[in-house]
Amino acid sequence: MFFWRTVSNEAIISVMLGVLASAIALPALMITNTPNGATCTFFDYGALGFGIAAVMAGAFAVTNGVHGKDILSLVIGWLAILVGGFRIAYGLGLVLGPCS
Repeated sequence: MFFWRTVSNEAIISVMLGVLASAIALPALMITNTPNGATCTFFDYGALGFGIAAVMAGAFAVTNGVHGKDILSLVIGWLAILVGGFRIAYGLGLVLGPCS
């Protein structure tokens, strides 16, 4: 059975930041028409900022999970790092953006 009391605070915070990185969007899309064709740039500042925060909180959860031998916090920390890394790539417009 899963209890939040057994998970470190860093892991809980990393989950919350990962959810915020997926939920909050502050997109900026710029399409410029030039004689050579159109150029497109896309940034999502919400995904970028909360993704960075999720990666940092996940790293803290992983380091505390390794030292405290808390496997669940370790797994949650690594998942937060993966989600945060994906949201950073999305926020930079590298994956699944309107310009990619």
